[in-house]
Amino acid sequence: MKKTKRFLSILLTLLLIASTLAVCSVPASAVKYYNVNVSADPAEYGSVSGGGSYQEGTTITVTATPYSGYVFKGWYSGATRRSTSTSFTFTVTQNEWLKAEFGKQNCTVTLSAVESSWGTVTGAGTYANGTRVTVTATPNPGYLFERWEYYNETSGKWSLQNTVASFSWAIEWDVVFRAVFKKDTNSYSVAVNAETGGTVSGGGTFESGKSVTVTATPNSGYSFAGWYDGGAKVSEQASYTFAVTKNVTLTAKFEKGVPAAQSAIAIKNFTAEKKVDYRTTITFTAEVTNPVEGADVHWIIDGKDTGVKGAQYTQKEAKKDFTVQAKYVKGDAELAATETETVKVNSGFFAKLIAFFRGLFKKLPVISQAYLGAQIRDN
Repeated sequence: MKKTKRFLSILLTLLLIASTLAVCSVPASAVKYYNVNVSADPAEYGSVSGGGSYQEGTTITVTATPYSGYVFKGWYSGATRRSTSTSFTFTVTQNEWLKAEFGKQNCTVTLSAVESSWGTVTGAGTYANGTRVTVTATPNPGYLFERWEYYNETSGKWSLQNTVASFSWAIEWDVVFRAVFKKDTNSYSVAVNAETGGTVSGGGTFESGKSVTVTATPNSGYSFAGWYDGGAKVSEQASYTFAVTKNVTLTAKFEKGVPAAQSAIAIKNFTAEKKVDYRTTITFTAEVTNPVEGADVHWIIDGKDTGVKGAQYTQKEAKKDFTVQAKYVKGDAELAATETETVKVNSGFFAKLIAFFRGLFKKLPVISQAYLGAQIRDN
């Protein structure tokens, strides 16, 4: 009896041990590991880290670091962007192939035209990566835009990019485009109409690109008010010359009454051939014929508007040659302007030496009434 009890006790202990081992032991085949592969594209633009073999369920971080002059664009699995952060954290559940894409910090747009005399292109330059860029191809009269092509460095060939003359995109890499133009073999009609108060001439059918002049003649007691294409004024000149690029209908408008005399402007009595002394202060005075209410004289020095308005402008202590021009302006309309004249300044060694001593005694030369024999140009 005792032996039986002892046997049962031993058997029970063995069963408990076996049960414990069965619960606590996990087969090696039940533990899964996955590979996380990381790469940089292009490799010379940046580096990556964080790849390796990881147990299923592990949270890991992969990191992309762009080199100087480059930017990080995103982590990708195939064509799918997984993250825009340089440090991408995720839980491992499968094998992964992650690619960090980099780009240049600044990208260049290079443009050209297959036949440069057939049209122009705009939009070339250097832009920050991601900037929205617009390129435009404009055919010259007698030609039409056909397409944009891009240069493929890998194949060394040109391929179709766009058939729209002006298009925009967010730049991500250097591009080389060229515009292809073609001759316009069409003919176009120019129709001319006259409103009450005058007559017109010059309409007809013309080859594309041909220079055409249409003329408006006001009747007695009327003045010409402008050529119009629809509601847009295209010219204030009674004889309007333009290149034909499309069918167009032009209307000449007239108004009753004879127009007032045109304004004219001149800078008084300056003799430009003579040099002025170094550090001479010169005051220019403009005279306006037939002044218009609300108009001002604008002074242009070396091709730039000085912001000075009024009949006089003073150039203080001139040290080098400069150009001067007076314009008579109302709002955005230029009513008249003088020719651009050059004022020469004697800037030689002795001239500067004399000016130095004059300056010590406050005897620098002053021309208070500049004399400019400028030609008058009516606009």
